[in-house]
Amino acid sequence: MSEWIFGLEGLYHRLLSPRVPVIVVTLRDDDKPNAMVVAWHTPVSLNPPILALSIAPDRLTHRLIEKRGEFTLNIPSPILLEKVKTVGTVSGK
Repeated sequence: MSEWIFGLEGLYHRLLSPRVPVIVVTLRDDDKPNAMVVAWHTPVSLNPPILALSIAPDRLTHRLIEKRGEFTLNIPSPILLEKVKTVGTVSGK
């Protein structure tokens, strides 16, 4: 392909660059917290601040968000990297 579509030649790296993982927290039926690390997200608006997330429908977190209608979004600092790794490897099921 000799040309870029939509003039993205200077922006393609932003589309492909890794994102900082965020943590989505919901409540289970027993009101205990459920946390999920989400790497598939992107900002879609600055004012108001809106972040689009991608969570597969077969995930527990997805079902809880649909049922409860709410969640919190946490953006961890780099010093919490080890804790984020733990959240990302433990299932809430």
